This record gives sequence, C-alpha cells and structure tokens, in this order.
Amino acid sequence: MPELPSNTGLNVELTDMLGKKYWTKLVAGNSLELGLGDFPSGIYLLTLFNEQYFATKRIVLEK
Repeated sequence: MPELPSNTGLNVELTDMLGKKYWTKLVAGNSLELGLGDFPSGIYLLTLFNEQYFATKRIVLEK
C-alpha cells in the first residue's frame, strides 16, 4: 500500500464475502490494530478508503 500522510484519515471496513459489515472505523495515523480473536473462521475483506485512495485486502481467518 502507498505511504499516506499521517494527517490523512482513512475509513476502514471489515466485511464478509456476502457483504455483511462487521467493523467500521475512521483512522487517522499510520497504524491500525484489528483484533479478530472473536470472529469465526472465514474469508473477510478489509477495505481502506478516502477521497484519494481505495484498497481492498483479503483476510483468511482459520482457527
């Protein structure tokens, strides 16, 4: 992912493959800790976006 200025806010969403939204947050800064310990096994999509940037990463959670 490209380096973004530290004062740039990003919307972060975690959804499953059916589009169910599990988590959403506005993040300002360059780090994010996402605890997935309570989530069931499955494939999730982590989407980060703002006016100038959009990226989606796939997360495979196996327990």
